[in-house]
Amino acid sequence: MTYEQLIAHFGGPTKAGDALGLDRRHIFNWKERRIPSKWQMKAEMVSRNKLRADKPARKEASEFASYMERAA
Repeated sequence: MTYEQLIAHFGGPTKAGDALGLDRRHIFNWKERRIPSKWQMKAEMVSRNKLRADKPARKEASEFASYMERAA
C-alpha cells in the first residue's frame, strides 16, 4: 500500500495514527519512504482487507510466520 492509499482510507494522518495506535508523526515519516511491513499488515487487518499490503510486506510476513511455525 502507498502512503496516499493509507491516508485516503483513514481520512488523514491523525486518524491513520489513531487506527494503528501510533502518533501522527510516525505516519508523516512514511510519506518519504515505504510504510514498514508490520504496519502495512496491521493496516490491512484494521481496514478489514480494504487496504492491501504490498508484495514485499506480504513476503516478509509469510517468512516470519513460517519461521514461527518451525520454532514452535
